[in-house]
Parts: sequence; C-alpha cells; structure tokens
Amino acid sequence: MARAAEREAVRLASQPPSSPPARRESRDLSDWAPVARINAGDEIVLTTTRLSHVKRRLLSADSASLTVLKVDDTAIPDQVREALEDAGEDHPAYFAQATAGGRFALNKHVRLGPDGVFEDDRRLFDIAHVTEVVPRDDVVEVGVMGKHVWRHSKRGLLIGAGAGAVFGALTAVGCDPNGEADYCNVGGMAALYAIGGSAVGLEVGTIVGAIAPRSPDVIYRR
Repeated sequence: MARAAEREAVRLASQPPSSPPARRESRDLSDWAPVARINAGDEIVLTTTRLSHVKRRLLSADSASLTVLKVDDTAIPDQVREALEDAGEDHPAYFAQATAGGRFALNKHVRLGPDGVFEDDRRLFDIAHVTEVVPRDDVVEVGVMGKHVWRHSKRGLLIGAGAGAVFGALTAVGCDPNGEADYCNVGGMAALYAIGGSAVGLEVGTIVGAIAPRSPDVIYRR
C-alpha cells in the first residue's frame, strides 16, 4: 500500500499546478501595495524599463522604490557571490546598515562595511556595485517566486490518505468474516491505512515540492 500511495503521490504531485481561478486574474495588478509588502530577503522576478524578467533578491521596498541585490557581475568571485546571496536572503538589512556605518563578517573571508565589500584584506568594490535602487516609475512588472513545497505536501497528504483509506476499506471488506473483529472492521482498517498513506504522501509531496520548478506569481504590472 505504501508503495502504491507513493507512486500515486509522485505522479499527481509532479503535475503542473492548475491555472489560477478567474477571481485571481481579475485583481488589479497595477496596485503597488503588494510590492511594498514583500518580505525582505525574498526572491523576485523583476522587469524594468531596461531589463526583462531578471531574478533579484529584494533587500527593501517602500512606496517609492525597490532596493535589490545584484550579483550577476561575472567579476565577482564565486565565494563572495555566495556570501552576498546568503546575506541577502538571511540578513537583507545588512546592506543598508553597512552603508550607514555597520560592519559585518559574512564568513571567514568576506566582509561588508561602509568602505565596501572585502575578500580577506582585499577591497573588491563599493556596496553600490552589488545593490540597486529601482524607482517605482521604472518598474514594469514584479513577480514573487512561489514556494511550492507546502502545496505539493498538501497534495501528497490528501492523495496518500485517500489511497490508504480505500486500500484499507477494500482489505477489510475482502477479509474472512470469521476473522478477528479488529482486522475486519472496515472503518478501523480504512483509518489505519489512511494514517500510513498520509505519512507516505506527505513525505513524497515534500520531496517533490522541494525539487519542482518554481514559477513567479505576478503581483504588479504597470
């Protein structure tokens, strides 16, 4: 049963998400308010008057502009880029605080401070080189990268529970009517297998959600 539930969970959880309901399409995408509410550190897909659909890490947002992390310069050493990306995700406020005088060790080799970004004792560039302030008037579209792990986990949980309940019920119905009462109880067997199927489905759904391709949800379009 566990293998059957796992195969079904993988098959259905791997399917592309269904189209969003019509009511979601009808909302006003020209409203900037959702953009200002994006959590600092989240990944966004940004289209501006100069760039189209580029991924950026949001450092801050307000009613007038976005500030994003920009580390696609090939001159940035790999370990520095990785440290900056981690800081942008986990500590997005570091960049504004460093500009204002704060100093932060991002790892053993990379430092951030008012004088710029350092690798060991070598100054690489100003903070402005890896951050960008985008005025609202320049923003054409903003999408947020959906986190689909829970979506797939819920789907796997429901599929596993349903498959387990059906399997348990069929097993109980087909058992020897003279057998043990606990074994032949349809409700009891269905519940027992539903619990097992839920556990398998949740695990499979979580794995699928973690590796499934993510697509941006557009929250603003001018």
